[in-house]
Amino acid sequence: MPAKHAAALNPEVLPESTPEDTELSYVDIAALEGGDAAVSLSPKALTFRTAPSRARRVLRQGDTILSTVRTYLKAVANFPEASEGLVASTGFAVLRPNGQLNPRFAYWAALSEPFIENVVAHSEGVSYPAINPSVLGSLHMPVPPLIEQQRIANFLDEQTARIDALIAEKERLLGELLEYRKSVISQATTRGLNKGARTQKTEQEWLGEIPAHWKLTKLKYLGEAIIGLTYSPEDVNDTGAGVLVLRSSNVQAGRIVLTDNVYVSCEIPEKIRVRAGDILICSRNGSRALIGKNALIGTEHAGMSFGAFMTVFRSPENYYVRWLLNSPLFDFHSASFLTSTINQLTTGNLNSLLVPLPPKEERQEIDAYLSARSEEFDALSQHIRAHVDHLREYRSSLISAAVTGQLDLSTFKATA
Repeated sequence: MPAKHAAALNPEVLPESTPEDTELSYVDIAALEGGDAAVSLSPKALTFRTAPSRARRVLRQGDTILSTVRTYLKAVANFPEASEGLVASTGFAVLRPNGQLNPRFAYWAALSEPFIENVVAHSEGVSYPAINPSVLGSLHMPVPPLIEQQRIANFLDEQTARIDALIAEKERLLGELLEYRKSVISQATTRGLNKGARTQKTEQEWLGEIPAHWKLTKLKYLGEAIIGLTYSPEDVNDTGAGVLVLRSSNVQAGRIVLTDNVYVSCEIPEKIRVRAGDILICSRNGSRALIGKNALIGTEHAGMSFGAFMTVFRSPENYYVRWLLNSPLFDFHSASFLTSTINQLTTGNLNSLLVPLPPKEERQEIDAYLSARSEEFDALSQHIRAHVDHLREYRSSLISAAVTGQLDLSTFKATA
Protein backbone atom coordinates (compact mmCIF):
# COMPACT_ATOMS: atom_id res chain seq x y z
CA MET A 1 0.00 0.00 0.00
CA PRO A 2 1.15 3.65 -0.32
CA ALA A 3 3.60 4.61 2.43
CA LYS A 4 1.31 7.43 3.61
CA HIS A 5 -1.44 4.85 4.33
CA ALA A 6 0.88 2.41 6.13
CA ALA A 7 2.45 5.13 8.26
CA ALA A 8 1.91 8.76 9.21
CA LEU A 9 4.16 10.96 7.06
CA ASN A 10 5.85 13.90 8.82
CA PRO A 11 3.24 13.83 11.60
CA GLU A 12 4.79 16.43 13.92
CA VAL A 13 6.53 19.74 13.36
CA LEU A 14 8.18 21.81 16.08
CA PRO A 15 6.11 25.03 16.31
CA GLU A 16 7.72 28.45 15.96
CA SER A 17 6.24 29.33 19.35
CA THR A 18 8.61 26.86 21.05
CA PRO A 19 10.44 28.61 23.95
CA GLU A 20 13.93 29.64 22.86
CA ASP A 21 15.66 27.85 25.75
CA THR A 22 14.02 24.49 24.92
CA GLU A 23 16.75 21.83 24.73
CA LEU A 24 16.87 19.85 21.47
CA SER A 25 18.76 16.83 20.13
CA TYR A 26 19.21 17.45 16.43
CA VAL A 27 19.77 14.84 13.70
CA ASP A 28 21.02 16.58 10.55
CA ILE A 29 21.62 15.27 7.02
CA ALA A 30 25.39 15.03 7.61
CA ALA A 31 24.79 12.48 10.39
CA LEU A 32 23.60 9.97 7.79
CA GLU A 33 25.94 10.73 4.88
CA GLY A 34 27.46 7.27 5.29
CA GLY A 35 24.15 5.52 4.59
CA ASP A 36 21.77 3.64 6.86
CA ALA A 37 21.95 3.45 10.63
CA ALA A 38 20.20 0.59 12.40
CA VAL A 39 20.60 2.15 15.85
CA SER A 40 20.05 5.57 17.36
CA LEU A 41 22.45 8.21 16.11
CA SER A 42 24.42 10.72 18.15
CA PRO A 43 22.40 13.91 17.68
CA LYS A 44 23.74 17.41 18.32
CA ALA A 45 22.75 19.10 21.56
CA LEU A 46 21.20 22.53 20.83
CA THR A 47 18.54 24.90 22.04
CA PHE A 48 15.64 26.11 19.93
CA ARG A 49 17.38 29.52 19.76
CA THR A 50 20.63 28.10 18.37
CA ALA A 51 19.11 25.37 16.20
CA PRO A 52 18.91 25.92 12.42
CA SER A 53 15.48 26.61 10.96
CA ARG A 54 15.58 23.10 9.40
CA ALA A 55 15.50 21.43 12.83
CA ARG A 56 11.74 20.98 12.91
CA ARG A 57 10.71 17.33 12.36
CA VAL A 58 9.76 15.87 15.77
CA LEU A 59 10.87 12.26 16.32
CA ARG A 60 9.22 9.63 18.53
CA GLN A 61 10.09 6.08 19.51
CA GLY A 62 9.76 3.74 16.52
CA ASP A 63 10.02 6.46 13.86
CA THR A 64 12.01 5.87 10.69
CA ILE A 65 13.61 8.76 8.82
CA LEU A 66 14.52 8.79 5.13
CA SER A 67 16.50 11.55 3.43
CA THR A 68 14.57 13.31 0.69
CA VAL A 69 17.75 14.82 -0.80
CA ARG A 70 20.56 12.89 -2.55
CA THR A 71 18.23 9.91 -2.26
CA TYR A 72 20.73 7.54 -3.90
CA LEU A 73 22.80 7.57 -0.66
CA LYS A 74 20.19 5.38 1.10
CA ALA A 75 20.22 7.64 4.17
CA VAL A 76 17.71 5.80 6.39
CA ALA A 77 17.60 5.45 10.18
CA ASN A 78 15.26 4.06 12.78
CA PHE A 79 14.81 5.15 16.41
CA PRO A 80 13.95 2.25 18.75
CA GLU A 81 14.22 4.86 21.49
CA ALA A 82 13.68 8.61 21.31
CA SER A 83 14.28 11.11 24.08
CA GLU A 84 12.20 14.23 24.58
CA GLY A 85 13.31 17.03 22.26
CA LEU A 86 14.64 14.77 19.49
CA VAL A 87 14.21 16.45 16.11
CA ALA A 88 15.40 15.83 12.56
CA SER A 89 16.14 18.11 9.64
CA THR A 90 13.35 18.94 7.21
CA GLY A 91 15.62 17.26 4.68
CA PHE A 92 14.25 13.99 6.10
CA ALA A 93 10.80 12.46 5.75
CA VAL A 94 9.51 10.88 8.96
CA LEU A 95 7.55 7.62 8.75
CA ARG A 96 5.59 6.82 11.92
CA PRO A 97 3.85 3.42 11.88
CA ASN A 98 0.10 3.75 12.52
CA GLY A 99 -0.64 0.19 13.63
CA GLN A 100 -0.31 -1.52 10.26
CA LEU A 101 3.51 -1.59 10.35
CA ASN A 102 5.94 -2.99 12.88
CA PRO A 103 8.43 -0.13 13.51
CA ARG A 104 11.50 -2.27 12.77
CA PHE A 105 9.89 -3.78 9.68
CA ALA A 106 9.08 -0.24 8.47
CA TYR A 107 12.78 0.58 8.73
CA TRP A 108 13.89 -2.48 6.78
CA ALA A 109 11.19 -1.91 4.15
CA ALA A 110 12.27 1.72 3.69
CA LEU A 111 15.87 0.56 3.34
CA SER A 112 15.13 -2.24 0.87
CA GLU A 113 16.48 -1.90 -2.65
CA PRO A 114 13.06 -1.94 -4.42
CA PHE A 115 11.78 0.93 -2.29
CA ILE A 116 15.00 2.98 -2.53
CA GLU A 117 15.13 2.47 -6.31
CA ASN A 118 11.54 3.71 -6.53
CA VAL A 119 12.43 6.77 -4.43
CA VAL A 120 15.42 7.55 -6.67
CA ALA A 121 13.31 7.06 -9.81
CA HIS A 122 10.83 9.66 -8.56
CA SER A 123 13.51 12.16 -7.51
CA GLU A 124 14.22 15.30 -9.52
CA GLY A 125 17.61 16.89 -10.28
CA VAL A 126 20.89 15.43 -11.52
CA SER A 127 23.71 16.47 -9.16
CA TYR A 128 21.41 16.88 -6.12
CA PRO A 129 18.35 14.66 -6.69
CA ALA A 130 15.47 15.21 -4.27
CA ILE A 131 11.95 13.87 -3.83
CA ASN A 132 8.89 15.78 -2.70
CA PRO A 133 7.50 14.26 0.54
CA SER A 134 4.02 14.01 -1.01
CA VAL A 135 5.45 11.95 -3.87
CA LEU A 136 7.35 9.80 -1.38
CA GLY A 137 4.11 9.14 0.48
CA SER A 138 2.47 7.79 -2.67
CA LEU A 139 5.15 5.12 -3.22
CA HIS A 140 4.10 1.60 -2.25
CA MET A 141 5.55 -0.46 0.60
CA PRO A 142 4.97 -4.16 1.30
CA VAL A 143 2.62 -4.73 4.25
CA PRO A 144 2.48 -8.41 5.26
CA PRO A 145 0.54 -9.52 8.36
CA LEU A 146 1.99 -8.10 11.58
CA ILE A 147 3.17 -11.49 12.85
CA GLU A 148 5.20 -11.94 9.65
CA GLN A 149 6.53 -8.41 9.92
CA GLN A 150 7.83 -9.19 13.41
CA ARG A 151 9.47 -12.40 12.21
CA ILE A 152 11.12 -10.61 9.25
CA ALA A 153 12.31 -7.76 11.47
CA ASN A 154 13.81 -10.18 14.01
CA PHE A 155 15.52 -12.14 11.23
CA LEU A 156 17.04 -9.02 9.67
CA ASP A 157 18.07 -7.56 13.03
CA GLU A 158 19.97 -10.75 13.80
CA GLN A 159 21.46 -11.50 10.39
CA THR A 160 22.54 -7.94 9.56
CA ALA A 161 24.22 -7.66 12.98
CA ARG A 162 26.39 -10.65 12.04
CA ILE A 163 27.19 -9.18 8.63
CA ASP A 164 27.95 -5.78 10.17
CA ALA A 165 30.37 -7.44 12.62
CA LEU A 166 32.22 -9.06 9.70
CA ILE A 167 32.35 -5.72 7.86
CA ALA A 168 33.68 -4.00 11.00
CA GLU A 169 36.46 -6.60 11.28
CA LYS A 170 37.45 -6.10 7.62
CA GLU A 171 37.48 -2.33 8.10
CA ARG A 172 39.67 -2.75 11.20
CA LEU A 173 42.17 -4.66 9.06
CA LEU A 174 42.06 -1.86 6.49
CA GLY A 175 42.82 0.66 9.24
CA GLU A 176 45.81 -1.36 10.45
CA LEU A 177 47.09 -1.70 6.89
CA LEU A 178 46.80 2.08 6.41
CA GLU A 179 48.78 2.72 9.61
CA TYR A 180 51.50 0.30 8.52
CA ARG A 181 51.66 1.99 5.11
CA LYS A 182 52.12 5.35 6.86
CA SER A 183 54.96 3.97 8.95
CA VAL A 184 56.74 2.70 5.82
CA ILE A 185 56.35 6.11 4.15
CA SER A 186 57.51 7.86 7.33
CA GLN A 187 60.66 5.74 7.56
CA ALA A 188 61.57 6.36 3.91
CA THR A 189 60.91 10.12 3.95
CA THR A 190 62.65 10.85 7.27
CA ARG A 191 65.45 8.26 7.43
CA GLY A 192 65.92 7.25 3.81
CA LEU A 193 66.61 3.77 2.43
CA ASN A 194 70.20 3.44 3.62
CA LYS A 195 69.94 2.25 7.22
CA GLY A 196 73.69 2.73 7.73
CA ALA A 197 73.70 6.43 6.73
CA ARG A 198 75.22 8.89 9.21
CA THR A 199 72.55 11.06 10.84
CA GLN A 200 72.23 14.58 12.20
CA LYS A 201 70.00 15.96 14.93
CA THR A 202 67.31 18.49 14.02
CA GLU A 203 65.63 21.10 16.18
CA GLN A 204 62.27 19.55 15.34
CA GLU A 205 61.25 17.36 18.26
CA TRP A 206 58.75 15.39 16.17
CA LEU A 207 61.37 14.66 13.50
CA GLY A 208 64.40 13.77 15.59
CA GLU A 209 67.32 12.80 13.36
CA ILE A 210 67.62 12.76 9.56
CA PRO A 211 70.51 11.61 7.33
CA ALA A 212 73.42 14.02 7.63
CA HIS A 213 73.44 14.86 3.92
CA TRP A 214 69.72 15.82 3.89
CA LYS A 215 68.39 19.31 4.59
CA LEU A 216 65.18 20.81 5.93
CA THR A 217 63.19 23.16 3.74
CA LYS A 218 59.78 24.79 3.60
CA LEU A 219 57.30 23.31 1.16
CA LYS A 220 56.92 26.67 -0.61
CA TYR A 221 60.41 26.27 -2.07
CA LEU A 222 59.31 23.11 -3.86
CA GLY A 223 56.22 24.40 -5.64
CA GLU A 224 53.07 26.53 -5.57
CA ALA A 225 49.86 26.18 -3.54
CA ILE A 226 46.74 27.24 -5.47
CA ILE A 227 43.32 27.95 -3.93
CA GLY A 228 40.25 26.40 -5.58
CA LEU A 229 37.33 27.91 -7.47
CA THR A 230 34.57 29.89 -5.75
CA TYR A 231 31.25 29.50 -7.54
CA SER A 232 27.64 30.35 -6.76
CA PRO A 233 24.61 28.01 -6.80
CA GLU A 234 23.54 29.68 -10.06
CA ASP A 235 26.72 28.38 -11.71
CA VAL A 236 25.85 24.72 -11.01
CA ASN A 237 24.58 22.87 -14.07
CA ASP A 238 22.17 20.08 -13.08
CA THR A 239 22.26 18.58 -16.58
CA GLY A 240 25.85 17.39 -16.12
CA ALA A 241 27.20 19.79 -18.75
CA GLY A 242 30.10 22.18 -18.11
CA VAL A 243 33.29 21.61 -16.16
CA LEU A 244 33.45 19.06 -13.33
CA VAL A 245 34.56 20.59 -10.02
CA LEU A 246 36.50 18.22 -7.78
CA ARG A 247 35.62 18.36 -4.07
CA SER A 248 36.61 16.50 -0.90
CA SER A 249 34.11 13.72 -1.64
CA ASN A 250 36.04 12.99 -4.84
CA VAL A 251 39.24 12.23 -2.92
CA GLN A 252 39.00 8.71 -1.55
CA ALA A 253 41.85 6.50 -0.31
CA GLY A 254 44.44 8.57 -2.16
CA ARG A 255 42.59 8.41 -5.48
CA ILE A 256 40.20 10.58 -7.48
CA VAL A 257 36.77 8.93 -7.52
CA LEU A 258 34.18 10.56 -9.75
CA THR A 259 31.05 10.21 -7.63
CA ASP A 260 28.72 12.86 -6.23
CA ASN A 261 29.87 15.17 -9.03
CA VAL A 262 29.15 18.87 -9.47
CA TYR A 263 29.40 20.63 -12.85
CA VAL A 264 29.60 24.40 -13.33
CA SER A 265 29.12 26.59 -16.37
CA CYS A 266 31.01 29.69 -15.19
CA GLU A 267 34.32 30.95 -16.57
CA ILE A 268 37.29 29.13 -15.03
CA PRO A 269 40.85 30.52 -15.12
CA GLU A 270 43.35 28.10 -16.64
CA LYS A 271 45.32 28.09 -13.39
CA ILE A 272 42.36 26.58 -11.54
CA ARG A 273 42.14 23.64 -13.91
CA VAL A 274 44.03 20.63 -12.60
CA ARG A 275 47.00 19.22 -14.49
CA ALA A 276 48.43 15.71 -14.49
CA GLY A 277 50.86 15.49 -11.58
CA ASP A 278 49.06 18.08 -9.41
CA ILE A 279 48.29 17.08 -5.81
CA LEU A 280 44.69 17.85 -4.85
CA ILE A 281 44.37 18.50 -1.11
CA CYS A 282 41.30 18.88 1.10
CA SER A 283 42.01 22.19 2.85
CA ARG A 284 38.75 22.98 4.63
CA ASN A 285 36.06 20.72 6.05
CA GLY A 286 33.78 20.31 9.05
CA SER A 287 35.72 17.20 10.03
CA ARG A 288 39.33 17.57 11.17
CA ALA A 289 40.01 14.00 10.02
CA LEU A 290 39.42 14.99 6.39
CA ILE A 291 41.80 17.95 6.37
CA GLY A 292 44.91 17.12 4.39
CA LYS A 293 43.59 14.05 2.59
CA ASN A 294 44.94 14.22 -0.92
CA ALA A 295 45.36 12.49 -4.26
CA LEU A 296 47.66 12.76 -7.26
CA ILE A 297 45.91 13.96 -10.41
CA GLY A 298 46.21 11.62 -13.38
CA THR A 299 46.02 12.47 -17.08
CA GLU A 300 42.39 11.32 -17.17
CA HIS A 301 41.38 14.13 -14.78
CA ALA A 302 43.40 16.95 -16.37
CA GLY A 303 41.26 19.97 -17.29
CA MET A 304 38.79 19.56 -14.44
CA SER A 305 38.55 22.29 -11.81
CA PHE A 306 38.52 22.13 -8.00
CA GLY A 307 36.38 23.82 -5.36
CA ALA A 308 37.15 26.58 -2.89
CA PHE A 309 37.57 24.13 0.00
CA MET A 310 40.36 22.41 -1.93
CA THR A 311 43.97 23.37 -2.64
CA VAL A 312 46.28 22.16 -5.39
CA PHE A 313 50.03 21.89 -4.88
CA ARG A 314 51.80 22.18 -8.22
CA SER A 315 55.49 21.28 -8.50
CA PRO A 316 57.94 19.30 -10.64
CA GLU A 317 58.84 17.60 -7.33
CA ASN A 318 55.31 16.27 -6.72
CA TYR A 319 56.46 12.71 -7.32
CA TYR A 320 58.25 13.08 -3.96
CA VAL A 321 56.01 15.68 -2.27
CA ARG A 322 53.05 13.29 -2.47
CA TRP A 323 54.83 10.90 -0.11
CA LEU A 324 55.54 13.72 2.36
CA LEU A 325 51.85 14.66 2.39
CA ASN A 326 50.83 11.04 3.00
CA SER A 327 53.25 10.49 5.86
CA PRO A 328 52.66 11.28 9.56
CA LEU A 329 54.35 14.62 8.79
CA PHE A 330 50.98 16.30 8.34
CA ASP A 331 49.66 14.88 11.62
CA PHE A 332 52.61 16.38 13.50
CA HIS A 333 52.10 19.81 11.95
CA SER A 334 48.31 19.91 12.11
CA ALA A 335 48.07 21.10 15.72
CA SER A 336 49.40 24.50 14.61
CA PHE A 337 46.46 25.28 12.31
CA LEU A 338 43.57 23.04 13.36
CA THR A 339 41.62 24.31 16.34
CA SER A 340 38.24 23.63 17.92
CA THR A 341 36.73 26.49 15.91
CA ILE A 342 38.72 26.53 12.65
CA ASN A 343 39.42 23.44 10.58
CA GLN A 344 41.28 24.64 7.55
CA LEU A 345 44.65 24.30 5.88
CA THR A 346 45.51 27.67 4.33
CA THR A 347 48.07 28.12 1.57
CA GLY A 348 50.21 29.87 4.17
CA ASN A 349 50.05 26.81 6.44
CA LEU A 350 50.86 24.53 3.54
CA ASN A 351 53.74 26.64 2.28
CA SER A 352 55.33 26.83 5.74
CA LEU A 353 55.39 23.07 6.31
CA LEU A 354 58.97 22.13 7.16
CA VAL A 355 59.95 18.97 5.28
CA PRO A 356 63.08 16.80 5.07
CA LEU A 357 64.63 16.87 1.60
CA PRO A 358 67.22 14.36 0.32
CA PRO A 359 69.29 14.92 -2.86
CA LYS A 360 67.37 14.54 -6.14
CA GLU A 361 68.77 11.11 -7.02
CA GLU A 362 67.79 9.79 -3.60
CA ARG A 363 64.32 11.35 -3.91
CA GLN A 364 63.84 9.37 -7.10
CA GLU A 365 65.00 6.15 -5.41
CA ILE A 366 62.60 6.72 -2.51
CA ASP A 367 59.76 7.39 -4.95
CA ALA A 368 60.47 4.13 -6.82
CA TYR A 369 60.62 2.17 -3.56
CA LEU A 370 57.43 3.65 -2.12
CA SER A 371 55.58 3.29 -5.43
CA ALA A 372 56.37 -0.44 -5.43
CA ARG A 373 55.39 -0.89 -1.77
CA SER A 374 52.19 1.09 -2.32
CA GLU A 375 51.20 -1.25 -5.13
CA GLU A 376 51.49 -4.12 -2.65
CA PHE A 377 49.42 -2.25 -0.07
CA ASP A 378 46.84 -1.30 -2.71
CA ALA A 379 46.48 -4.91 -3.84
CA LEU A 380 45.85 -6.04 -0.26
CA SER A 381 43.44 -3.15 0.35
CA GLN A 382 41.50 -3.89 -2.83
CA HIS A 383 41.22 -7.54 -1.82
CA ILE A 384 39.78 -6.59 1.58
CA ARG A 385 37.49 -3.93 0.08
CA ALA A 386 36.17 -6.49 -2.41
CA HIS A 387 35.18 -8.68 0.56
CA VAL A 388 33.48 -5.69 2.20
CA ASP A 389 31.62 -4.86 -1.03
CA HIS A 390 30.41 -8.45 -1.34
CA LEU A 391 29.21 -8.44 2.26
CA ARG A 392 27.33 -5.17 1.71
CA GLU A 393 25.77 -6.49 -1.49
CA TYR A 394 24.70 -9.64 0.33
CA ARG A 395 23.28 -7.54 3.18
CA SER A 396 21.28 -5.44 0.72
CA SER A 397 19.95 -8.44 -1.19
CA LEU A 398 19.03 -10.19 2.08
CA ILE A 399 17.00 -7.17 3.22
CA SER A 400 15.19 -6.92 -0.11
CA ALA A 401 14.44 -10.64 -0.26
CA ALA A 402 13.13 -10.72 3.31
CA VAL A 403 10.79 -7.71 3.14
CA THR A 404 9.34 -8.75 -0.23
CA GLY A 405 8.54 -12.31 0.92
CA GLN A 406 11.13 -14.15 -1.14
CA LEU A 407 12.51 -16.01 1.90
CA ASP A 408 10.68 -18.70 3.80
CA LEU A 409 11.11 -17.64 7.42
CA SER A 410 8.30 -19.76 8.84
CA THR A 411 10.77 -21.84 10.90
CA PHE A 412 13.00 -18.93 11.93
CA LYS A 413 13.35 -18.35 15.65
CA ALA A 414 15.35 -15.40 16.95
CA THR A 415 18.22 -16.31 19.26
CA ALA A 416 18.20 -14.92 22.77
